[in-house]
Amino acid sequence: MSNDSMTVYSPRIQQQYPDMVSKLRQSPGFKLCEMDKKETLDQLKLALQTTERDLIGIEPTVDGKGIQLSVPRSDIEAELTIEDVTIVQPFDCIYFQLPFLIQCVNTFPSGRISMERVPEFNDAIRISSDGNTATTTLRPYLPPES
Repeated sequence: MSNDSMTVYSPRIQQQYPDMVSKLRQSPGFKLCEMDKKETLDQLKLALQTTERDLIGIEPTVDGKGIQLSVPRSDIEAELTIEDVTIVQPFDCIYFQLPFLIQCVNTFPSGRISMERVPEFNDAIRISSDGNTATTTLRPYLPPES
């Protein structure tokens, strides 16, 4: 999909949906971080209220003790940070469509959620809750061009 300002790439799952989901759930991933669901959801909702765009970047803070949210064209000057985070493996900024990310995080029960990179599926990001009670997989956006 694309428009004048952005192109979104997503894996094609035409007529392979049930089999693809099963493989995706079972594929090994590399855990990037673990964070509190409520704090994450609160910060994502705040970000959504402050921007005209749906794109958001997520990356570890400089000190590696939290997650920094990069909100394009934000109406606020403060930096949005998720502080209750355990960084398992350093990672570069990952861009997501903000309303969809909020929907994904909101489906999980309260507690901690994990983000994993799944190399077998074009580095899709798998978000799961404690005890793997639910899994949502997102294909992140490519970084926006300068």
